[in-house]
Amino acid sequence: MPTVFGITIGAETQRKRTPLKMLARYKVPLADQLTIASQLVMFSKAGLTFIDTFEILEQQIKNPKVKDVIFYITEDVKSGVSLSGAFHNFGYNFEEFLIAMIDAGEASGEIEKTLTEAVTFLADSQNIKKKVKGAMAYPVVMLSITVIAVIVMLIFVIPTFTESFASAGNALPGPTQLLVDMSEALKKYYKEMIAVIVGVVTFFKLFGKKPWLRPHIHNFFDNAPVAKVLRRKIAIARFCRVYSTLNGAGVIIHEVIEMCRRASDNYKIEQLCDAIKLEIEAGNPVSTPFYENKYVPVDLTYMIKSGEKTGQIDEMLSNAANMYEEDVRSTVATISSLMEPILILVVGSILGSIVIALFLPMFSMFENIK
Repeated sequence: MPTVFGITIGAETQRKRTPLKMLARYKVPLADQLTIASQLVMFSKAGLTFIDTFEILEQQIKNPKVKDVIFYITEDVKSGVSLSGAFHNFGYNFEEFLIAMIDAGEASGEIEKTLTEAVTFLADSQNIKKKVKGAMAYPVVMLSITVIAVIVMLIFVIPTFTESFASAGNALPGPTQLLVDMSEALKKYYKEMIAVIVGVVTFFKLFGKKPWLRPHIHNFFDNAPVAKVLRRKIAIARFCRVYSTLNGAGVIIHEVIEMCRRASDNYKIEQLCDAIKLEIEAGNPVSTPFYENKYVPVDLTYMIKSGEKTGQIDEMLSNAANMYEEDVRSTVATISSLMEPILILVVGSILGSIVIALFLPMFSMFENIK
């Protein structure tokens, strides 16, 4: 077997493959998509065929399902299917943006260039996702610990104090009585509470993307204090990046707008893309619906208009994408720095209130003794 860069091509050990039907709804992780695109560029420049590259990738990738997706793509290419055709056969498994860039690269004969641009886009997307997830990790962990601590106190600690309070025979202060009532309710109705939580999570899991519910969920987050700022900036940055990259690669305008729509995962951007398509079909400029759209920043509207006049809309939107992506990073850093003291204050207030409520009856007893 031939060896390239110390890797034996075709040396993947035989094992039971995941059936194609089971891979139909599997989404290849963004990190693995980035690896695949990067390796296609690197080995293509080194003179390797796509088949050799895929066989090397199959050995390097650790995820068994991703290995199998690569294996089936390799088999398609071996049978004479084009690279874009092979990726289209596994369209659900990959970002539509990546497939569109492969299409554009094959059509223009510049597959290395378009794949390099796709790698840049996927790397930026992954970087932003990591930063957002990193910023959210701390508050999620802190709040989870707080909730667990409160539940433990209500179930195990409060009942112990309740027995002592009852033996004293004195009326409990309002905050203490509230804690006692919450403790008794939790012990009595915990099964129902768990059922409600599971039911709500399952409901949104099953119906969250349905047309009759999805707009309301998006509107909720678009009006949430912290989320609305971040969501808007991420959506605008993604729109600009997808548009500039695909349009610059020679993809036809209707497909560019449709890809911007699908890549946004934002209902308001989807509405904007629908409006753009209608304007294009009517023979009007892309910038037309931006003037009436309040979700889009005014400066972006004028950048697009200027780009249309000068014929440099790709460059304008690429610059806009850079600006908004940097703005996202700055916003995430600001939120992260503010989150820690705010959470410490919130958690401290919750736990402190419980402790004070527990000791209020003791203060009353001391007063009575005096």
